Amino acid sequence: MGSPQSPEGSVASALLVGLGGLIQVAAFLLARLVLRRPKSWGIARVTPGPLVRLRGHWNTQDDMFRHGVRLAVIFTAATVLAQWLKWPHQYWIPMTVAWVTLPNAVGTASRVLARVGGTLIGLAFIAVIFLIRPPGYVEIALMAGLGALIAIVCLSANYAVAVAGVTIYVIALFTFLGDPVLETVGYRALDTVIAGLLVLVAPFILRPAPRSAAQPSPS
Repeated sequence: MGSPQSPEGSVASALLVGLGGLIQVAAFLLARLVLRRPKSWGIARVTPGPLVRLRGHWNTQDDMFRHGVRLAVIFTAATVLAQWLKWPHQYWIPMTVAWVTLPNAVGTASRVLARVGGTLIGLAFIAVIFLIRPPGYVEIALMAGLGALIAIVCLSANYAVAVAGVTIYVIALFTFLGDPVLETVGYRALDTVIAGLLVLVAPFILRPAPRSAAQPSPS
C-alpha cells in the first residue's frame, strides 16, 4: 500500500496480500468453471516483445510517452510532499495520483472530480457511523462487505460511487488494525484533495507541439 514498515512487518504484509490474492483467484476460477465452463483453455496469442512495442512510442509527440513523463514527475512530487507532511496515512497522496492520472486532460479532470467526490462521500459515511456509535467486529465486517459490493457493482457504471464504496471498504479494514478513524479521516480527505490538485497540473507538463493547419489529425 506504500505505507513504510519494518522488514518483519513487510514480509507478513506480503504473505497476507498473497493469501488474499490466492483466495480471490480460487473463487474466480471456481465461479468460471461452474457458471461458464470453457471448451478448452486454449493457447495465448503470440504478441510482439516489449521492446518492439515501446520503440514505436519513444518520442515526445506520443500520448503515452508524455503520459509516462507526467506521471513520473507528479508521482515523485506527491511522494516528496507526503514524506514532508508526515501526516497519518500520507501515502494516500501518491496512491491517489497513481490511480487518477490519465493520458488526456479531459479524462484526468473527470476522474479527479469523481475520485475526490467519491472519497469524501465514503469518508463522510464512515465518520457518521463512528460518531453515532463505534461499530463492533460484526458491523465492521458488514461495512466492508457493503463497500465491496458498491465498488464492484458501480465500477463500470459510476466511478464516483465506486470510489465511495472502495473508501468504505478500505476504512472498514483499517479499523480491524485499530486505526483511529475519527482522528485520521480529516487527513485522508486532505490527502485526496491535495493529490487531485497535483494531478490537475499534469496536463501542463510536456504539452504536445501545436499541429499545423496542413497536418492531418490522426483518425
